[in-house]
Parts: sequence; C-alpha cells; structure tokens
Amino acid sequence: MTIRWVFIKNATANLGRGGAAGIVALLLPPLLIRHMTVTDYAAWVLVLQCASYANYLDFGLQTAVGRYIAYAIEKRDMEQCNAIFSTAFAALLVIAVLSVLLLLGLIGFLHVVFPIIPTREIPKMQWALLVLGVSLALGFPASAWCGVFIGLQRYDIPALTIGGARLLSAIGVVIVVLIGRSVVMMATVTALVSLGSYAVQFAAMRKVAPDIGFDARLVRRPVARELMSYCSGLTVMSFSM
Repeated sequence: MTIRWVFIKNATANLGRGGAAGIVALLLPPLLIRHMTVTDYAAWVLVLQCASYANYLDFGLQTAVGRYIAYAIEKRDMEQCNAIFSTAFAALLVIAVLSVLLLLGLIGFLHVVFPIIPTREIPKMQWALLVLGVSLALGFPASAWCGVFIGLQRYDIPALTIGGARLLSAIGVVIVVLIGRSVVMMATVTALVSLGSYAVQFAAMRKVAPDIGFDARLVRRPVARELMSYCSGLTVMSFSM
C-alpha cells in the first residue's frame, strides 16, 4: 500500500468520524426539542455536558500511544511497543478510577451546582449522570486500543467504531424519546452502545495486532515519564480550549 493511499484512506476515515459527530449534532437536537419537555431536555443537555468534562482527563495519552507505538514498530522493537501500551493502559485505568470518584462527588452536590433545577428532577439527573459517566470512564482504557490503531495507521477502525457508535446511540436516544422514556433510559442506551463499541475495538485489536497487549511487568517509570513529557503540551492545549 503506497503512502499516498494510506494518507487518503486515513484522511477519509477521519472525515467520516467527524462527519458522524456533525450529523448527530445537527439533526438530534431539533428532534429532541419537539418530543421532550423543556425541563427534561435541559436536564439531558446538562448531563451530557457534565459527563463530557471527563474527556479532559485523557491528557492526550491516546495520541501519545499512537505516536510511540508507530515509532517502536518502525524499529521492530515489540518489547518497547508493549511497554508503551502497558504503561499507558495502566495510567488510563488510574484516570478511569479518578474520573469515577470525581463523578460521584459531582452527583452528590448536583443540587448545589445547579440550584435552579427542580428538586424532583435531581434524582433522574443523578442516575443518568452516573450511568453515562461510568461508561465514559471505561472509555479511558479503551482509548489505548484506539492509540494502537493510530500507531498502525488503521484510522478506519476507530472511525467505524466511534462514528458508528455515535449514530447508533443517536438513533437509540430518538427511539427512547418517542416512546416517552426518561433521561435515565436515554443515558442507559447511550452507555450500552458505548460499551459495545469498546468491545468491538478490543476484538479488532486482538485481530489486527495480536502481539500487542497489556503486561504488568512492562509498566515502566521511564516510559511513563516519556509519555507524560509528550502529553504536557497536549494537556495545556486541551485545557486552554
């Protein structure tokens, strides 16, 4: 496969992944507004927004995994490749636990953060935020698998899994709204689709890169320092945005 074809294929995959997000962002809100009460729609938007803050805890590790795995593969150094993956995966597991703890803190003080929300809506928002937030937290370790695909220049796999998951979750949310279910069921459908996409990504990684996997013995401090050094600039840019 020529470099030009790889470039075109990966660029097309990125456009498709971004296009799926754009389609959902454009078409989903008008449908929800027509079939949800003002309070329920506001609660759903706040749940999505609060849960999405967890994405900032990634610190760019997915990008770092892709970069360093690509470098190790070019050197044909599979031990270093697995050390990078194992160290990043361990760090992402810690981040997942941290995000759940922060999520529980937010849930406990939700009525303080949003004092205008009617009291009767708070329990629904808390459950929806818990379900959606936990699914996003589990996505942190899964992002290491996406990093492997990027390092292998297989952008098509995360594009299909992530883009497809966004479309499927949007369809599921619309169905839930049309049958009159609450924001908790909307969050549950979204979470289940996300978990399914993680499973597909894992299966794809085992098929595409069977030699890359987690090994606790390969979690190394020098690798961690190198990854964090690379991620420091990405973290500044992310939080600035």
